[in-house]
Amino acid sequence: MKAVIYRQTGGPEVLQLVEKPIPQVPPGHVRVRLVVSGVNPTDWRNRSGQSSGMKFDEQVPNQDGAGFIDALAEDVAEFAVGQRVWLWDVAYARPSGTAQEYVVIPARHAVALPETASFDVGASLGIPALTAYRTLTSSANGPSQLHPGALSGSFVLVHGGAGAVGHAAIQLAVWAGATVIATVSTSEKAQLARNAGAHHVVNYRTEDVASRITALAPDGVERIVEVDLAANLAIDVSVIAPDGAISVYTFVDGDTLQTPSLGLLVKNVQITFTYTYTTRADKKDLAVIGVNAAVADGAMKVGAEHGLPLVRFDLGRTSEAHAAVERGAIGKVLIDIDIDIDIDIDIDIAVVRERSFRATASSTGTRRLVTTSHNQRFTSHLSRACGRYIVPGPAMSRSVSLCADRSGLKHGKSADGVRRQRPWAYIVSE
Repeated sequence: MKAVIYRQTGGPEVLQLVEKPIPQVPPGHVRVRLVVSGVNPTDWRNRSGQSSGMKFDEQVPNQDGAGFIDALAEDVAEFAVGQRVWLWDVAYARPSGTAQEYVVIPARHAVALPETASFDVGASLGIPALTAYRTLTSSANGPSQLHPGALSGSFVLVHGGAGAVGHAAIQLAVWAGATVIATVSTSEKAQLARNAGAHHVVNYRTEDVASRITALAPDGVERIVEVDLAANLAIDVSVIAPDGAISVYTFVDGDTLQTPSLGLLVKNVQITFTYTYTTRADKKDLAVIGVNAAVADGAMKVGAEHGLPLVRFDLGRTSEAHAAVERGAIGKVLIDIDIDIDIDIDIDIAVVRERSFRATASSTGTRRLVTTSHNQRFTSHLSRACGRYIVPGPAMSRSVSLCADRSGLKHGKSADGVRRQRPWAYIVSE
């Protein structure tokens, strides 16, 4: 299998594409055939040595990803081969991350990806979404879990609303019923925050942030999702509501700051810190469950139209993907991992079976089949990216050959113009 590794910390140039054997599956684990790998700032920080030095002789980077179960241990009962999943904290304290074709992980780190969600959504969850969830649920005043209505009647201020964590925080808070105010630095980012669902957006370069927020929330904001405490502390003290909570999820090397104790004291403000890797297991499990519930409800979407542009690279360009995140690319950087999907159509029973067919796995898990002799289409929703699928339709008597292109549109054609009971079309596409 193909994998990206590094054997020493350094710049993106230390990443190299290699061939490795497909790993075996020990008890309690699953093997996932990855389709998309997500890149986060924590990934390049680990690779560069900023977070820590090498813990293993070689490391496959990247914590987040999505794909389907390829194999599982006998003692793992909650998954099935072919099931679509998203992954979290894959490379934390382990030498094997998601920048490769296959990864073996404890079953706890795989989560069933709801049918309505794409692999792109799955690979964009992990670090950002679980961090955002904890920033919204770490206050002693609650709630400890998010669900529709959990934050109704409250204001949430999200600093850095165009970032990956900010984007997830906006979507989760809106899903939970909060009124969301986001801060950004440009008009482009303001539009992204609005696309994510923010009710109000403040440009901190052109507006008086504290005055604008106070006008929107005269009694203060109950929760602040904080990306830069040192830069925003004065604003936060000014706009936080009594008994409010400020949750910090990032750091700056060597950063120290003086705390305006009186301003926070008289409001009984809590300042909490969120580091998703070391979150207590029971709280992490609640975050995973909550995020997946939001995904199932259609609340967690990606793409520029939903506030998070996607920036894509192939596996062989992982170094460029890391460099893009390190430069502060706007949106979510994803790595596409080419995949062979073997498909055969048994025309008599309209069943998709395995046979040679080269394609890039659909990020949605939805396939459509088409013939050239009839240009009408139907959609058959497939829950897996590989294996055996039932395709509804009338019986046919001729085989179909398939080919694919990188756009995601795959065409097939009948060996001849055989007559059918009704016009019938086959396509494979996202």
